[in-house]
Amino acid sequence: MKRFPMIIWVVVAFNFAVTAAEVGVSSSHAGDAPLDVFLIPHSHCDAGWTSTFQEYYDNLVQYILPHVVDCLIEDPQRKFNWDEIGFFSKWYDQQNATRRAQVQALLASGQLEFIGGGWVQNDEAVAYYPAIIDQMTDGHLYLLDNLNTRPQLGWQIDPFGGSTTMAAFFAEMGFQAYVNDRIDYRVELSRAEHHDMEFVWRQPSPFFQANNELDLMTHTLDVLYMSPAGAIFEDTDVGKADKPLTPENIEARSLEVATQIKERAKLYTTNHVLIPFGGDFFFHNASAEFDNMDLMIEYINSKPWGMKLHYATLSEYFEALHAANKTYSVFKQDYLPYVWPAPDCVWTGFYTSRPALKGFTRRTEELIRSADTLYVNALARSWSADLLPMFAEAYDNIVTGRKAVAIMQHHDAVTGTAAEHTVAAYNVMLQNATTAGQQALVLLSQTLLNSTGQVPALTANFSEIADALPAGKTIAVVLHNSLAQSRDEYVRLLVPTQTVAVADANGTSIVSQLIPAAPDADGWFLYFRVSVPALGFSTYFLSSASSSDQLGAAVVSKSSPDVSIENEFYAISFSDKTNLMEAILLKNSSESLPFTQQYYEYMSDLGSAYIFRARGAASPIVGNLKSVVSVGPLVQEIQQVISPELRLRVRLFAGGEYIEFENYVGVLKEDTNLITRFSTGLASSGGQFFTDNNGLVMMERVYDRAVPVENSYYPAATNAYLGDASHVMNIITNQPHGVTSPFNGAMELMLHRRLPTRGFPPLGLPESLNDTTPVSDTFRMTLSALADGPRLRHAQSLTVNNPLQPVFGVSASASDWAKSFATTFSPLASELPANVHLLSLKARSAPDADEPSKVIFRLQHLYEMDEDAVFSQAATVNVSSVFAAYGFGVPQETVLTMNLPAANVSRWHWNTQQGASRFAAPPSQDATSIEASAREKARLAASQRFADTSDFSVTLHALQIRSFLVDVGASLR
Repeated sequence: MKRFPMIIWVVVAFNFAVTAAEVGVSSSHAGDAPLDVFLIPHSHCDAGWTSTFQEYYDNLVQYILPHVVDCLIEDPQRKFNWDEIGFFSKWYDQQNATRRAQVQALLASGQLEFIGGGWVQNDEAVAYYPAIIDQMTDGHLYLLDNLNTRPQLGWQIDPFGGSTTMAAFFAEMGFQAYVNDRIDYRVELSRAEHHDMEFVWRQPSPFFQANNELDLMTHTLDVLYMSPAGAIFEDTDVGKADKPLTPENIEARSLEVATQIKERAKLYTTNHVLIPFGGDFFFHNASAEFDNMDLMIEYINSKPWGMKLHYATLSEYFEALHAANKTYSVFKQDYLPYVWPAPDCVWTGFYTSRPALKGFTRRTEELIRSADTLYVNALARSWSADLLPMFAEAYDNIVTGRKAVAIMQHHDAVTGTAAEHTVAAYNVMLQNATTAGQQALVLLSQTLLNSTGQVPALTANFSEIADALPAGKTIAVVLHNSLAQSRDEYVRLLVPTQTVAVADANGTSIVSQLIPAAPDADGWFLYFRVSVPALGFSTYFLSSASSSDQLGAAVVSKSSPDVSIENEFYAISFSDKTNLMEAILLKNSSESLPFTQQYYEYMSDLGSAYIFRARGAASPIVGNLKSVVSVGPLVQEIQQVISPELRLRVRLFAGGEYIEFENYVGVLKEDTNLITRFSTGLASSGGQFFTDNNGLVMMERVYDRAVPVENSYYPAATNAYLGDASHVMNIITNQPHGVTSPFNGAMELMLHRRLPTRGFPPLGLPESLNDTTPVSDTFRMTLSALADGPRLRHAQSLTVNNPLQPVFGVSASASDWAKSFATTFSPLASELPANVHLLSLKARSAPDADEPSKVIFRLQHLYEMDEDAVFSQAATVNVSSVFAAYGFGVPQETVLTMNLPAANVSRWHWNTQQGASRFAAPPSQDATSIEASAREKARLAASQRFADTSDFSVTLHALQIRSFLVDVGASLR
């Protein structure tokens, strides 16, 4: 995606009206050494934006790749760099043996290089970290399996800002360096002034690092990733091509380009200059690009202008940079928000834009993760050659879901910044992925439930069989847990009858409760509490009761005249005048804290899917607020109708250490940014609050009262919090939101946006954001003593973003079902510690009748350094013991994306300045160079130690992720 390609040039006041003599003046930083100019040919291919993924492929990509291959074959001096594997795989899979051999030969010769190598070039602000890892892994394994190649450099040149997470992940992939582009222009100008556009990105203190082994060399482009002006030789989405080179114009055009090269060289510290040669979907006319640039290279190189140009791969540039042995500053923050060098261009709107699409993306991620873990469970327990067709079908369905989830991480997909018809295509793709994922759940559940040779009829859609209840049938609810910790939580189902009873796997009646679903839906919300073992399943039975008075029947909630709700941990009181929340009593400490929740709206007179610009302060939404209180043994809820388009349910669960907020937002009025604001009695100071980077690590934020509010909005993929010396409030979400703290003790989340008449077409997408999609958005809040905050935040985030996945069946009775099918499954010998997450348990490839299945197995330490006195400590898992039932073979530890053994990692070391960079906070460690990685040494030792399956034990430090390839179910072969 390309926007305002010339603005930066204007900002830094480049002047192209120069003479050949002026071009020949050497740049100050490089002395008299000629500039070594690395032209990086590339084509940035968005996985959907103004066109859909399929439209881009059909109209552009399928022509770009063969044309580039032909041009490279024509001249061995030409090079090319490719990133997005979602497009490449679609093309390569259709090629014949001859064409594939040509591609492989170009890789072998060094003319073609894959950089980045993810399925897409993912967003870094709102994408969730497990999905980022998965989409990068999908791309890297495709390249390994089909071309035996491994990317070594990152190329994130279009995402709207940069996260520490992505830099850490690149280091964990074994990357040597990476290139980024879109950062706050004010920071960019300051870096440019100090020749500091290349630096070492060091992870902040929450990450365990024995010796800064997550450091990553970073090159920031000084302009967008486009070819220099005067060197665009084909029509593009932003304009017509420059005229072809001729004897009459080649000197002027070459001077224009050479001048830009000289100016760019001044911003960096060596005589090696990286010049992008390409742009959005460039090289669909590859001959025009290369033929003209061949002439320009020859012309410039023949002149005494102090530079030599040549085509290059990105590796060639960084190899030269590393050999220069310079010393670089250290950076320890992130690059959010992204601010564009034009009035009112703060890119914080996309943190919330199209919330329905963001929610659908996260729900699909959760579903496919569950299907992946269930697949491995079935492999380990039930593999046989007779079941190969079932496993193959389930795997194909899972891959359909994986590819959809991968595409949605693209920086114009989950961000909500694509055209309306592209968004519609994303929704269709997600629906197809959901259908495929649910079908995989059904197939695999049928295998795991089969204990007597009978296969149950199952569905993943409760609505398909809900009418069996009033018909007198029993519905089996089989709940799958994708976490390696047991679960004790509540389930909600929409049932059509008020007379229903619930029983556990043993047929024993359990307490359940009904709350009217209206006005959200017809029927009743049925709540009941379930217990599900780690990585296992439990079955519960719904049956029709003769009346609500029948023993074991669900309790129908009663209305209460008191406008308050409570459980063992909280008592929430509401004003009898306004019906707004006014205080929360913390029962553990008997402290009452002032607390209000209210909806506000920021009006905008300018904005887009990308841009948020408020027209003044937020205004409270005042309506004829009506409240209905429902109480029962499990749930106490207050429902508030603010308007027909805005409703809220606040609920407390028996035994729940959280407060749940369910917002329904219908069609917003025009030019509106809707927020929910929590105002507390917490004495937070200095505008300080925290939001996560991609759900992985919390970053300190500060509200800047000197600039408009949009400058202080930050993305929260899953978590945000603020606190004081004694208390903390956590907000835990199951989809991304824009968040800020507009005053001390307050936090607001943006819920929805609609800007049908105030679009900002020059900012890329030539459409307004006329999003009229209704959204139901549920998040949790905890309010607690400061010491309890991390434990509550991690526990709730893990649960909220990895929900139980149900499948349903119908039987004459619970006993009949239990006679035929397994009702529980508990595969682990013990559950994982509370600070360790089973991040991945998924098949590496399709099932094979003759070979054990290789499985991607990742463990993650959830806590930051010093975040909690207990849970931040290192944790050790004896995998051989805990996962004994899986028949794991000898493990091989790998890099994060599974394409290189950890023992084979060898990363370059870069000299760094002592102390902090002017752009870094907190100060860096005092070190003149990066020593050999202690973590890599530990991995090497671990890889050598795993000589057999009996000693597979893994130690994890703060925020550490360790990745393994293992065989599963070898004993069943």
